[in-house]
Amino acid sequence: MSPTPSGLFHDVPIEDLFFSTTDAKGVIDEANEVFARNSRYERSELLGAPHNIIRHPDMPGAVFKATWDLLGAGHPVCAYVKNLARDGSTYWAFATIVPIAGRFLSVRATPCDRTARDLFESLYATVREAEIAARDAGASAREAADVGSEVLGKALAENGFGSYTELQRDLVPVEVTAREQVCPPLPQLPDGSKTARKILAQVTAARSSLGAFATDIADSLTLTDTLSRDLRRLGAALAGLDRAVASAAQTLTAATPAMATGSTMVTYASDPVADSADMTVGAVGAVGTVEADVAALVPIIQSRLGSLRDDVERAGDELASVVRARKHLALGSAIARMQAEAIGRYVVAVEAGAEDPRVSERALSSLSTALLAILDADLLTDREATTAYVDRVARLATEVAGARETTVAWRSLLESTMPRAATNDGSVTDDGSVTDDGSEAGNGSVTGDRPEDGSDDHSDAAHESRLAFDVALSAANDQMGRVADAVGAVAATNAALDRDELAAVLGKIVELAAKI
Repeated sequence: MSPTPSGLFHDVPIEDLFFSTTDAKGVIDEANEVFARNSRYERSELLGAPHNIIRHPDMPGAVFKATWDLLGAGHPVCAYVKNLARDGSTYWAFATIVPIAGRFLSVRATPCDRTARDLFESLYATVREAEIAARDAGASAREAADVGSEVLGKALAENGFGSYTELQRDLVPVEVTAREQVCPPLPQLPDGSKTARKILAQVTAARSSLGAFATDIADSLTLTDTLSRDLRRLGAALAGLDRAVASAAQTLTAATPAMATGSTMVTYASDPVADSADMTVGAVGAVGTVEADVAALVPIIQSRLGSLRDDVERAGDELASVVRARKHLALGSAIARMQAEAIGRYVVAVEAGAEDPRVSERALSSLSTALLAILDADLLTDREATTAYVDRVARLATEVAGARETTVAWRSLLESTMPRAATNDGSVTDDGSVTDDGSEAGNGSVTGDRPEDGSDDHSDAAHESRLAFDVALSAANDQMGRVADAVGAVAATNAALDRDELAAVLGKIVELAAKI
């Protein structure tokens, strides 16, 4: 018979880590002393019992439904769980559950992020109320859980989460980090057995590696924010370049009346954008007036820039898949850190006589296997997502370089058509430089009174449009460089964890466990 809640609560000591495994149906086949002590059951009572022996009536069926759905799909599950001890007292635990070879392994601890725990408690109350109302209306337990699942989904959305998995990705790394900040370190056991000290040394190495990896992951997620911003800025820079092209063309039109009347038509035997390296004044001028050639290329260049902006926007959207994979890797890393700590705490308990050394090999093997399994899956998913995105950005960089080559060639044509810049007293120079007194500044410079036909105004406008064009072109080029640097930094994080070295450490732990 299930115990009745007494209304009393008991706290789980910060250094306590529950450890248990179940079969595919949720029947307990391994349980440590911490689990027995905090649940107020004898270990013999736990072994062979369903794990819901400690289920609290305040816990919604929808949460357990989500748990089994995720585990059945091969995904880890983490949650703040309200448990009921045999004596009727209530205790909270932060639980992590991972699938391992047809079984499930759970490591649990006292919650350290009170804000997150309170959020879960509020969600549970809302969902449980809906489930109780459904049961009162005649629904079965399964039907009530389905009702609760709908309410849970809506409640998650109201709190900014698209799914329970999203909730885990955001909250679990924070919870584990909070634990690491307040939890006392593992004892060194100077008087312990040689084997135990060796295992603790390996655990320390594993936790150090995983901790550094977690920091790298957190830094890379900050970099994805930077990358997202740089992609938006690249799109804005390309839009600015588009406007600069239009402005320069408009200035040329104003300076060349013949173009405004459309008196010259130009046709191309090949795509001038594709053959931008051949867009010289001599080559194009052979077909028609240079001014007309420049004007004819404007819509082609703008079309290419527009298409490129669309590609940049898509790259920004596709970044979301990289962030999801990286956050899932952060989730797996957090769970792995708790499992690594559990290995150390278990060894300490064996040395203290609280755990049976005869079953320690199996327990430590289960923990080590689960730790590596979850990391392997998440590392692979993250590597595939990141590699695909690096290739995506590389193609984008090639497109930007091509657009830059085209616009630079177009600018060369534009330069040959622009009115030469006037000096302060009316003199002009071939290179656009200005003299103070109107004296010669180079071949072709002339002096005299400022013209009265407005050409001087056109000259100033031409100079300003060229300057604006050059600034826009430089901005687009610089932003593409920033995007490439950011995505490279994000991609480098996956290699920050030496998986084979970690596997060797865990293998050594299992090997040593057989000697305890």
